[in-house]
Amino acid sequence: MPSYYRPPLHLGILGGGQLGQMFIAPALSLGICLYFLDKDGAPCQEASKFFYKGSFIKYDDVLNFSKDLKNLTIEIENVNIEALSLLEKQGVSIFPSVNTIRIVQDKLLQKQYYQKHGFPTAKFKSIETKEDLGSHFFASPIPPVLPIVQKIRKSGYDGRGVKILKSTDDIKAWGQNFIAPSLIEEKIDFTKELSIVVVRDEKGNLAVYPPVEMRFHPVENLLESLICPAEIEEGIKKRVEELACDLAQSLAIIGVLTIEFFLTTENELLINEISPRTHNSGHYTMDACANSQFEQHLRAIFKLPLGDTSCHSHAATLNLLGEADANGVACYLGLEEALKVPGLSLYLYNKKEVRPYRKMGHITVIASDRTELEKKMQNISGLVKCISKPRQV
Repeated sequence: MPSYYRPPLHLGILGGGQLGQMFIAPALSLGICLYFLDKDGAPCQEASKFFYKGSFIKYDDVLNFSKDLKNLTIEIENVNIEALSLLEKQGVSIFPSVNTIRIVQDKLLQKQYYQKHGFPTAKFKSIETKEDLGSHFFASPIPPVLPIVQKIRKSGYDGRGVKILKSTDDIKAWGQNFIAPSLIEEKIDFTKELSIVVVRDEKGNLAVYPPVEMRFHPVENLLESLICPAEIEEGIKKRVEELACDLAQSLAIIGVLTIEFFLTTENELLINEISPRTHNSGHYTMDACANSQFEQHLRAIFKLPLGDTSCHSHAATLNLLGEADANGVACYLGLEEALKVPGLSLYLYNKKEVRPYRKMGHITVIASDRTELEKKMQNISGLVKCISKPRQV
């Protein structure tokens, strides 16, 4: 029998931030109507007719929002898992699955999943209480080698909840201010941090974007910029793609899965973290690829053929972060000069308030080769700044 595609289709998104905002254009093209749940003032509020004020971490808000929807997805992992579990039992299709969201919400469960299923990752240990911390570092006959990385298990994002512990004084300070269960990892000596976006549909078909090279803020540990394609050996590229596809199949993902890797000094690949959704490291796909990560996620959810993931250009993404002293109404400097650059695309996230290092937008530049791309990046780096609106005198 022939298959029939009958728009409009309907999709609820838990979260109405910048990722939700970037879904709107491809959804319109495919005849998909989007509904958003987020707090008052979120970026999608002014961009969408179907914006519902509420909290995606509150049980009742998620249930009320979803009562007339058959399909749900997320733009952030920190959502109410109990509400989603009930909705899934009631027949609502949730992308990714509730089980996958549960795993990704907890960094310890993530690491245990990699370990159980044979995916390479850094060595780790769970620290649940102050007593665990004390026995591990000060009562153990062979204490861990410092420095070591501490990550809170839940609610960390964009570098928050991650600390490098360099000395016993750092360990003691953590113990004195112990708040949340964490895990500790060996600190990896790496040459590059890589990311890759893979898309999977319900039949197990896969579409893979090129691996990209990520560059992080040296203090805040959040993504500053990336380059596509990553400058890596062909064998490493194939291994990244292979691991990404194997992990997507293992989790039975429907939609986008983003995997971040360390490439060690011994040329080994270790999985750092995953996101079962569209991701900052895939924004370049909107300008350098025939089909963006956002369109692909929608295609997978609504059983449409996956699109082309090849790049027609070299590309770079530069995040626009709030200045270190910015705190208040957002104001931008340098936009006019930046927009004169050939091959540059600007994306502002419609966030009214700026805070230090908050993601306020991004710039994508495309070029014919790596040399031209690096030159363009150098020319525009620091050109656009997001500051607080000066006070009236």
